[in-house]
Amino acid sequence: MRSLSPAAGLSCLASFVALACGIADSPAKEQLATRAADLAVRHLQSASPHHRQRPWQPRRFAHPHEPASEPADAGAPSPADAGAELPNGELADAGPPETPPADASAPPDTTPPPLPRDIVAQSALPLHGLAAGNVLSEVELWERLAQAPAVCLGETHDIPSDHYAETRAITELAARAQTAGAPLAVGFEMFQRQFQTTLSAFVAGQLDEAALLAGTEYPTRWGYDFSLYRPMLEAVRDLGLPALALNMRSEITRKIARTGLDSLEPSERAELPELILDDAEHREFIFGLFGVLPEHAAEYGLEDVYIAQTVWDETMADSAARWLAATGAGARILILAGDAHCHESAIPRRLTRRTGLATTSVSIVLQSELAAPDFSADGYDLLLVLDDSGGP
Repeated sequence: MRSLSPAAGLSCLASFVALACGIADSPAKEQLATRAADLAVRHLQSASPHHRQRPWQPRRFAHPHEPASEPADAGAPSPADAGAELPNGELADAGPPETPPADASAPPDTTPPPLPRDIVAQSALPLHGLAAGNVLSEVELWERLAQAPAVCLGETHDIPSDHYAETRAITELAARAQTAGAPLAVGFEMFQRQFQTTLSAFVAGQLDEAALLAGTEYPTRWGYDFSLYRPMLEAVRDLGLPALALNMRSEITRKIARTGLDSLEPSERAELPELILDDAEHREFIFGLFGVLPEHAAEYGLEDVYIAQTVWDETMADSAARWLAATGAGARILILAGDAHCHESAIPRRLTRRTGLATTSVSIVLQSELAAPDFSADGYDLLLVLDDSGGP
């Protein structure tokens, strides 16, 4: 990762956080600081070291055969506001209202229309692996990953082709695990631990999609268009694999990001796993996503946001470790999480600390991104490369 000076590298988001922490004590300060923390957390949810040129505000990616839309402005709704489905499982009507709003002065509705139901299938791209500069065919990639007891596969949440790659990974690793007689589970960042029973019931065929979305509070707790995640969950269900709800409940991480670890009640602290908060490599990596050096993080109000990010990583590692320990020798797990969570210093290192098992860190990237002057594969054992060149 490139070294950034605090003056040259400070992002506008970090500046906003600093402003929130620097104004006079008042209700306005509390409100602004809360808003800043929420924005910073949302930035980390979509951050990737390979995609820094992409706006951090949630945006809808166009159908592959449609022109890409411009990113939403800073007032755009969060992902949890977008792409919800009707209770009957059908997509909501994305067309304009038949009559104009009663209040003509009201801002326009910027909620993006739902993605096509088959957006992931239509975003399929050829893929291969890249390890230490060596190209791996798709078969070689899957064979290599199948040897690892744990794989953390990092996605960019709103890129449909990433979800195509994840669905392929589920299918290919499941086939190899079955041949080897090894239990395989798929862990999801997208679902919080308190909803494990609901998630398990869905993959067991006991609940339909509408019940899954309602029972896990998906629209408000994760919120990305479910068309991006449906193929992965259906693959897990159809293959008879365990699905693990890995993440910490958002009430905890939100409270930490806004008001700090010490603001938790004893009962809330009891939910936390073991936390390592002084990993120098991880701190440099996370603060680098904001363009801030670790030693300047406190003055920009990012320490609590960092702790919340680490709670995510430690909780997901803890959830995965518990399943591996309960399942026994030979068990394997595929973790699907945001790219930053799959950096070697994040979930992988924390899972290895708990289990002693090697965890392979993988980042999904586009072929076109490899030539970017600031591209770096540092922190990942492998790259899963999607060929977007359009060639034969």
